[in-house]
Amino acid sequence: MMKSIQQNCVMGVLAALLLVACGDDGNANNGNPGGTTQEPVYPTACPLSNCNDTPDEKGGVLSCSGLCPASYACSEQNICQGGNAQQLVLDVKAVPFSGWVTLNGRNPESSNHNACAETDIAPNPAPRGHLVLTDTHNPEAVFTVELKGCNTSDRATFSGVVFPGTYRVVIRGAHSDLPPVDFVASTAFVIPSAQDNVVWDVKTIPIAGEVTLNSAKPDGRGGPCQEVEDNSFPRGRVVWTDTNNPSTFFTFALKDCQPSRPATFKGDVFPGTYRVVVHGAYSNLPNSAFVAAPALRVP
Repeated sequence: MMKSIQQNCVMGVLAALLLVACGDDGNANNGNPGGTTQEPVYPTACPLSNCNDTPDEKGGVLSCSGLCPASYACSEQNICQGGNAQQLVLDVKAVPFSGWVTLNGRNPESSNHNACAETDIAPNPAPRGHLVLTDTHNPEAVFTVELKGCNTSDRATFSGVVFPGTYRVVIRGAHSDLPPVDFVASTAFVIPSAQDNVVWDVKTIPIAGEVTLNSAKPDGRGGPCQEVEDNSFPRGRVVWTDTNNPSTFFTFALKDCQPSRPATFKGDVFPGTYRVVVHGAYSNLPNSAFVAAPALRVP
C-alpha cells in the first residue's frame, strides 16, 4: 500500500512539473482564476529585407522602418546603422495637397474686401483664415496655409506641400466670418500621396441667453458703459471652453448696460461640450470666474 501511495505521489509531482514546463493553451483563465496565460512573443530584430512589417518587442512596428538613408538598415534598437556616413543622401519626401473650406456648407464671407483684393501674391494681407496641419508623429512638422479668395462667390481655397504622414488639421478664421478660434477638422488625416479637392466644412451652432445675479439683472456701473454702443465696457463676459480641446474657446460680452435691461449674450460655437464661465466686468457681477456649467453639450 505504501509503495502504491509513493508511486502516485511521484506521478502527481511529475504531472505538475510537466504542466508548469509546458504551460496551458492560453485559455486557462476563461473560468479558471488559477490558470496562467502565455505572453505573446514578438521578434526583437528587424530583418533587413522586411523592416516595414516586423513588429518590435511590444508589438509595434519599428519606428525607423523605411526612414533610413540609402545603405543604412533599421536595427532592433530602432537605429539606422551599417551605412557609409561619408556618402549620405537625405531625401526629403513632399507631396502637394489642395482643396477648400466652407462654413456651414457655404463660402466664408470676407470682412476686408478692399485689402484682400489688392493683391494676388502670397502672403495675402487679409486671408479668410488659415489651415494648420501638425504631424501627429512629429510635432515639429507644422504646415500653415492661407485660405485664398475674398469674394463670397469664390471658394476659400488652400494649397500647399507637406510631407507624407498623418496630421491633426485645424482651421482658424481671420478676415472673414469664420470663427477666429481653432476648429479641429481632423485628428488623424492621412496624406500618403498627392491629394486635391479636399473639402472641410466648419460647423457652427448659434447660442444666446442672459446672465443674472441672484436671479436679478446685474447693475451696470454707469459712465462709459452707457455712452457707447460697441460694448467696450460690458457688464461682463461669458467664456465657453471646449472640454476636449482647451485651445478652442469663445468669449461673448454681456450686452446693454442699463440695469433695467437683461445682460444678454449671443454668438456661434462649434458643436461640442463646453465649460461655461461668467466673468464680471463693469457691473456688480463679481470680477472672477463663476463656473455656470462644468460640461454643457451643444447641441
